[in-house]
Amino acid sequence: MKRVLFFAIFFCSCHYSEKQKVDMSNNNSLDSLKPPPPTELKRNQPHSDESCYVIIPYDSTMKDVFGFGVSITLKANDFKLIDSLLKIQINSFNIQQEKEFLTLKESDPKFKSDLSNWIIDLKNYNRQYVAIINSNSEKEVWVNCFCWSWGENEIYKHQILDVNDGGKCFFQLKINLSKRKVYDFSVNGSA
Repeated sequence: MKRVLFFAIFFCSCHYSEKQKVDMSNNNSLDSLKPPPPTELKRNQPHSDESCYVIIPYDSTMKDVFGFGVSITLKANDFKLIDSLLKIQINSFNIQQEKEFLTLKESDPKFKSDLSNWIIDLKNYNRQYVAIINSNSEKEVWVNCFCWSWGENEIYKHQILDVNDGGKCFFQLKINLSKRKVYDFSVNGSA
């Protein structure tokens, strides 16, 4: 399923210069908040792992990403937290994958594979971010990662990539930035 989105901002940096606050004190409902306008991120400071990002504003067609939310703009410290929590999650995944790889290699002398086929190296992935304030007034972001080769046609700049299978070339997770918690991490299966 492809969901065409009206606009997205492409950038290869995490430096953000604009500040935005969401004041919930006078609102009985998050419905009254309007999504922020697209904001260009500065490209003069490369991101630590040199991945490229697209920020896709949340809209009502994305109910399967987040049940409810209001689109927000991420700040520089949000990108640092996303990067940090993402690296912790991927490190944990890679440790488990390496254990499984070694177990298979030891148990089957005919097993032919390379560890690099089992683990995720973040520098080889593009990312799509969808950031919201949820119904509990918490900041969350959905992170959709995919191998560079899938980003060559740049469709990912304008629509969410939703792929069945594909193995470790595609993985997703959600991060509650307010709670500093990763959840719903999944790596696509292989057909």
